[in-house]
Amino acid sequence: MLPRTEVEFIEADTPIFKAAQWVNDKAFSRYPVAGDGFDDVLGFVHVRDLLNPEMRERSIRVRDIARDILKFPGTKSVLSAMHEMRQAGQHLAIVVDEYGGTAGIVSLEDLVEEVIGEIHDEYDEIEKPSVQGASGEYDVDGLLNLEDFTEMTLVELPDGPYETVAGWAVAQIGRLPEVGDEVEFENAKFEVTKVEARRISRLRVVVAAATTEDAD
Repeated sequence: MLPRTEVEFIEADTPIFKAAQWVNDKAFSRYPVAGDGFDDVLGFVHVRDLLNPEMRERSIRVRDIARDILKFPGTKSVLSAMHEMRQAGQHLAIVVDEYGGTAGIVSLEDLVEEVIGEIHDEYDEIEKPSVQGASGEYDVDGLLNLEDFTEMTLVELPDGPYETVAGWAVAQIGRLPEVGDEVEFENAKFEVTKVEARRISRLRVVVAAATTEDAD
């Protein structure tokens, strides 16, 4: 699932010609359409609809061409969601949280990858897994969970309202992260090396050798 904070919404009242200009610099083919806020998703639009010359010449807004979109609770199983999306012929769905708000979006490709493993095409930039470089230095995926991070580095980060290394780092930084931000914890130094959609995606971690106390 792509979290709500990383989703690119198009406001329903945006004129078609403006929406077409906006998607020119974007990477996705489908965008959810937001009505009265991001919790009010009216449907989705496909880039082909926005770039259609006939549509761009008409005085209409995005809401007028929005297509229906499926909505699933976050508790719905992967196989059930995948089956329903295939039956409906849809590639995008909204994930709804326990309060009825928008938790994020999921694509059919996401669900297939969840079942059979990640799919890459020839245009995808493949992220490296978390790897160890020189002695005590690590290139870490921000989504690495804390337990796996401890197993890899022997650095045990404290528990909190987060599950990943990126979540812990943001809690220490106390604001939206930027490339170059640094945090220290015990004998480890963390540097943010890549940020995507306001989320830390990679960090450089240097763990100093533990010092031994002199014997009495």
